[in-house]
Amino acid sequence: MKNPYLKSGKIYGEATLQGPNPVDTKMCVSLLQTHPSTPDIPVAGKCSKLSAGTVKVSINNYCGRYTTHVEVTRGGRTLVYKDSDPVIICR
Repeated sequence: MKNPYLKSGKIYGEATLQGPNPVDTKMCVSLLQTHPSTPDIPVAGKCSKLSAGTVKVSINNYCGRYTTHVEVTRGGRTLVYKDSDPVIICR
């Protein structure tokens, strides 16, 4: 999982699943905007069933504090539930 980053005017979050994994493996990647006094707000998200590979999400946004959130599930069980370090991005 990568920390959120700015590239070509977009803010990206991404994670890579090493494989091979069983067919029913699903990875979801979300970009969360974090706030000190309220719950994190999902601003982008994508899920893919994959044996191995990368899932990437992006948004056109301005200043904020962001984290990349990753969940990997298989057969209805959560195997990975992780957040990256928060990053402040202003473009």
